[in-house]
Amino acid sequence: MEGRSLIRGSITDISNRKNAENALRIRDNALKTSLNAVAMADAYGNLTYVNDSFLALWGYTDAEEVLGKPASLLWQEPAHAQEIMTAMVNTKQSWRGQLTGLKKSGELFEVEISGNIAYDKDGKPIALIASFLDISERCRLEELQRQMLQRFDTLANASPALIWTSGLDKQRNWFNRCWLE
Repeated sequence: MEGRSLIRGSITDISNRKNAENALRIRDNALKTSLNAVAMADAYGNLTYVNDSFLALWGYTDAEEVLGKPASLLWQEPAHAQEIMTAMVNTKQSWRGQLTGLKKSGELFEVEISGNIAYDKDGKPIALIASFLDISERCRLEELQRQMLQRFDTLANASPALIWTSGLDKQRNWFNRCWLE
């Protein structure tokens, strides 16, 4: 063998790895391009990922402005937000609810949140994942509806006429004071 070259090689099937990489690329793109704001935080509540919709919703232009910071700082009541995240980790349960968000500009807005926890193979929490939806307009319209119903109630109860309403289901009836007297 002296003075002769030896070439050695091996072939490994990497199709499983390529398929896994492709699946991860698709999932990453789905998160990145989601119309809903999406964020992830480590088990301590520090932001590790935000998508473009998240940045737009909170009024940021660059993810670096928020990554590494406590997610609780994005809320009007940071202590309450931190309690929710801690409870999720401690109880190993998801959370769905509403909080008042604090935009970069200082503007407050209502947000519906769906939060979940990701675990490692041993069941240890490794990430908090949440999607966010701006429900400010819906809240504004619900408040307007409540005010209009209150005005109707006040006017109808002040009227000397007999006034009553009935729902389409015939179950929700309302009678003004004059009717009841």
